[in-house]
Amino acid sequence: MPIYGRFIMAALGLLVMWKIFRAFQTGTVTSRGVTFDINEQPIFFSLGLAVYAMMVLFCGWLAAGHTPDSFWQLVAPR
Repeated sequence: MPIYGRFIMAALGLLVMWKIFRAFQTGTVTSRGVTFDINEQPIFFSLGLAVYAMMVLFCGWLAAGHTPDSFWQLVAPR
């Protein structure tokens, strides 16, 4: 991946990390206009954070110069 693409992936990963930080502060996860509150829907809140964490890992993997195929081989080997 070109260097500017790696910078974009790193910036996207940092943005998602900020969303995770804000979710822990406010107790809500908002995605596509739908809000999940930790007190009302704890399972969906946790699933939202898990998806955000996977996004951070994926963006970090790409920013480090690896390929998407090698990431999925690491996550779910065949």
